[in-house]
Amino acid sequence: MESNLVEKLSLIFFKENKMQKVFTYPYTPEENAHVETFNKTLVKAIEYNTFQNLKYLEDRIITFYECYHNDRSHGDTKGILSAKFWTLFEQNQIEVITLPKHRIKFNVKVKYHDILLVEGINNHDYRAKMTLD
Repeated sequence: MESNLVEKLSLIFFKENKMQKVFTYPYTPEENAHVETFNKTLVKAIEYNTFQNLKYLEDRIITFYECYHNDRSHGDTKGILSAKFWTLFEQNQIEVITLPKHRIKFNVKVKYHDILLVEGINNHDYRAKMTLD
């Protein structure tokens, strides 16, 4: 099957299923690894579930997404919940160090035991709210 036809069929499938295709930047293995990890974690979370209808699946995916970003720590964010990491970043409490080969490293300027004391630390929990409209 030609790649153009596969692409067209994929786009039709995404549109019919209210899905959005997400592109990563070229030459960023870190981003590709993040997406692959997210997808593997999602599959593990739902692979043994049975859903009576699409609505139940949608509800489960929404719950997964919110927990993934609000309740689960990530290695890429130095073990800090994503929403809290974003708040720290906006408050200039995350130092971004550029490394060779398009890589970056984060240093947290706040002591880990003081993170929950940072003013507005819960400002971005809403970022991880999801709807499937």
